[in-house]
Amino acid sequence: GGVTKIIQSQLNGLANKDAELLVVCDGQGLENIKLPANASFKTLDTLGYMPNVGSAVDLENKVKEILSFFIAEVDKTDIIHFHNIGMGKNVAVSYAMYLLAKERYNIINHAHDFPEDRPANLKYIKDGLAVLGVDKYKSILYPEIENYTFGVLNSFDKNRLLGFKVPEHRVKL
Repeated sequence: GGVTKIIQSQLNGLANKDAELLVVCDGQGLENIKLPANASFKTLDTLGYMPNVGSAVDLENKVKEILSFFIAEVDKTDIIHFHNIGMGKNVAVSYAMYLLAKERYNIINHAHDFPEDRPANLKYIKDGLAVLGVDKYKSILYPEIENYTFGVLNSFDKNRLLGFKVPEHRVKL
């Protein structure tokens, strides 16, 4: 799909650079990605779409699994670059990335889809965060954390994030 093509383009742009790249996903689309020599691939099923929030215990366990994986794989000098963390397809990912950012991990949310445009997705996010005891979804999706940055494709999305009170220096066009 579209995100797979964007990831491939980003990998191509970073090929032969002095950087180690780790591509992490739920395994969907893996056959369509050609890794450059400086990249490797790991899968984590918990990153896949999660259509149902489930119980608080189930959701908390998924968040813990995602946190444990990333804490084991990256350090605080690395960059965790995600696509559409807050789109409303996996609330465990949204919350885990927020928690990692709070612990000073560098997060880039390549945001080009927003749950505010999809009522069912927004309801899912709100319901899932409520299960985790969070009543203000924007505090998780658009956090006031300096090392949580947004990458956007156009000025419309940039202005949208600015309207959500994300400081301009944290929104990269």
